[in-house]
Amino acid sequence: MDRLPELLCGSDLVKSFGTTRALDGVSVSVCDGESVAIVRPSGSGKSTLLHVLAGVLTPDDGDVALRGDSLARMSDRQRTLLRRSTFGFAFQFGQLLPELTAVENAALPLMPGGVRRRDAVARAGALFAPLGLDGLQDRRPGELPGGQAQRVAVARALVTAPPCPIRCAPR
Repeated sequence: MDRLPELLCGSDLVKSFGTTRALDGVSVSVCDGESVAIVRPSGSGKSTLLHVLAGVLTPDDGDVALRGDSLARMSDRQRTLLRRSTFGFAFQFGQLLPELTAVENAALPLMPGGVRRRDAVARAGALFAPLGLDGLQDRRPGELPGGQAQRVAVARALVTAPPCPIRCAPR
């Protein structure tokens, strides 16, 4: 079977925080259309790896390339735009804004890119039924059980239709 084109590649990644080495020469390659699970014990560098791959953190050594373009050669602004259009994050604890409704939280990533609020909310709302959230659009995060709040975070990660949806979760 032919391998799909490479979408994201991290080569020999090293990242330290003080004396703690979170990544020590890690390499990973993800092809278009491929799903990858990173399964390791807590504290082993999974979230650090995902943040380095998405350009949130800069590796101390090694390189990350998206469709062959090195993230190291991009400006902070270019990496910010890249994260907005290419990566969709669903963090372990959701990171939902308590003052917004569930659908407003899910719509949030669309608005900095110029999508009107009404259109952003409609696009986000369309994800609620497939994620088992229908009827919960107007609830605030504090009114949702943990699993439903996590699915709102998944809706937020998917609302931009990113080529690289990322879910940061513990093992």
